[in-house]
Amino acid sequence: MAQDDIDIEKHFEEIHERANRIFAEMWEMSRPVLMMPEQVWKPALDIYETEDAVMVVVEVAGMKKNEINVTMDRDILTISGDRIENIPHKTRLVQMEINYGKFQRKVKIFIPIDRDKISATYEDGFLKIALPKKSEVHHSIKVTPD
Repeated sequence: MAQDDIDIEKHFEEIHERANRIFAEMWEMSRPVLMMPEQVWKPALDIYETEDAVMVVVEVAGMKKNEINVTMDRDILTISGDRIENIPHKTRLVQMEINYGKFQRKVKIFIPIDRDKISATYEDGFLKIALPKKSEVHHSIKVTPD
């Protein structure tokens, strides 16, 4: 075995050990159990456009509709709330992937919206926000000869 082969194996083991330590530290930092109360998580959302509206669908299962806040300030749609943890305290946590606590999503809307017609529904864990587009009224102008 050549000297170069031994050095590569030695460095590979060091890199492997470092990677394991980094992943272990990242796991400890990302565990929701250690989440600080002031931290905010971001629920998944989809945005799509129809002919008449921009639709925003947010996944916020386990909440009541009165626990969700939706506001529109200029061209920024904000969805926020606080999903309360419902795990019994005297249990041994085996795995935790569901985010709890305060959440917020901000979405910039680039299309003019008719603010008076914005609506939202909440069903089966999905918040669906309909942002109707402003109708653009075009007037034809007839050009007449002098």
